[in-house]
Amino acid sequence: MYFSDKSREEISGEWGAFISYRWLSFPVTAWFLKLEISANTVTVMCMLLSFSMCLVFLLPGGINYIYLSIVAVIISILDCVDGNIARVTGTQSSRGQYLDFITDIIYRIFLYVALGYIIQSASGYDLILFQYAVFLCLFSALLAIFSRLCRVYVEKRFNSQLSNEPSAGAESLKRKYRIRDIIISFFSGLDSLLPVFIFIAGFNHVIHWLLFWIVVYSILDFANTQYRIFTRIE
Repeated sequence: MYFSDKSREEISGEWGAFISYRWLSFPVTAWFLKLEISANTVTVMCMLLSFSMCLVFLLPGGINYIYLSIVAVIISILDCVDGNIARVTGTQSSRGQYLDFITDIIYRIFLYVALGYIIQSASGYDLILFQYAVFLCLFSALLAIFSRLCRVYVEKRFNSQLSNEPSAGAESLKRKYRIRDIIISFFSGLDSLLPVFIFIAGFNHVIHWLLFWIVVYSILDFANTQYRIFTRIE
């Protein structure tokens, strides 16, 4: 079921999730199905866990990044589980998709802000940029959310135009798009592995450098989104 209607999409845009969380989600899905837990219930669990990332403000340094990483990984696995359950049980619905959309937004905001707090509260970082880590992470989260809202709007509003294939006379341009899409897909896949990188970077005492990744990736994602929109609609 998964390979027939989801794997190709995930490999092209979220290969990081495909090689990690997706495979871990299968045994969890089987267990949840035995317990008759619905897909929407799993999504609500993800939402509650996203709110729980606020606990990093109460945990001492050296532990808060471990907690944040573990919670984010669990959420990433459960995010795969709810889709697995919906497809296996045939319970996919507009309500479930909307709930998943809202949960993803909450997750992004709380993950970025929590990480920004960890970076900002740590001592020994001379660069003044790190002293504004919470603000910069919040800005990045809002930028990422805005980019996604733009994509959703255009897909709904201009669906027929976005689905058009390039003409045969534009083969060279089509090849350029493919190269650019491969690069974008690569970095998008890396972004899905952020929970893992938080643990690795924190363990090696370089977690503050993730601030550059978050800010740069969000800006590039926004720029790429606007470019794709303005070049594919009239």
